[in-house]
Amino acid sequence: MNKFWSRDSFGQTLVEAIVVIGIVVLLSTGLIAGTTASLKAARVDREKTEAVKFAQEALETARSIRDNSWDTFTTYRDTNSGQYCMGSNNTLTPQINNNCVGNIVLSDGTYSRSIQFSGSESDPNVTVVTASVGSVDGSLVDPVVLTTYFTQWK
Repeated sequence: MNKFWSRDSFGQTLVEAIVVIGIVVLLSTGLIAGTTASLKAARVDREKTEAVKFAQEALETARSIRDNSWDTFTTYRDTNSGQYCMGSNNTLTPQINNNCVGNIVLSDGTYSRSIQFSGSESDPNVTVVTASVGSVDGSLVDPVVLTTYFTQWK
């Protein structure tokens, strides 16, 4: 009989094999769970970046309106409670029922973008503009909100 393999060591080798298989299964499960969480976080971060881009674009559109005509700019503030929806073509449409559903559609998601013009209580020459962007499917838990102050600088 072989001195390395005896009848008593056969059960010990089987236990070692089961332990190794268990460790491999645990490590594989951990790697899969970690990869899944990482991919989900990357998707949420990508959507958040897109939302910030759309909110900045809305503020730039408001800045352009202000630069072209302060009177037109204040008209947006003074009508429709200053609340508008802004689609992907950057056109302002009056917001109805505080809802701008799915006005920016991309291949990987749909976003809702609104912009609000409001006056400053302390200075009539200051307009506060707030752009809000959220995802329609709810993957962005908190919508992105950017606020800036515009003055009649010309």
